[in-house]
Amino acid sequence: MADMYKKIDELLAQKGISGAKMSADLGMSRSFMTELRKGRAKSVKIETAQKIADYFGITLGELFGEETAPTGRAISDADIKFALFGGDGEITEEMYQEVRRFAEFVRHRERNKKD
Repeated sequence: MADMYKKIDELLAQKGISGAKMSADLGMSRSFMTELRKGRAKSVKIETAQKIADYFGITLGELFGEETAPTGRAISDADIKFALFGGDGEITEEMYQEVRRFAEFVRHRERNKKD
């Protein structure tokens, strides 16, 4: 969670926004930022993390301080949808994005358990 706080703090400074304003804009308690800063927050709900990422126009990976590296192989959204949903044609973009956000959240949660 320390990486997340550092990223939020950095983004707040870049945008000239206070943590209190961000909290108010997002309908979050101000104590959330305090808990992150002091290292007492061990996890965050995916909905909260997504709200913050959306607020700054970044991905969850960027919010958690993860740098993306090229894998050397391009995988299309169609490949991923087929793997996740077995080729079902009834997949909406909203369903697909929800699964992607959840997968990203789980990856970060597990990484933070190691820290």
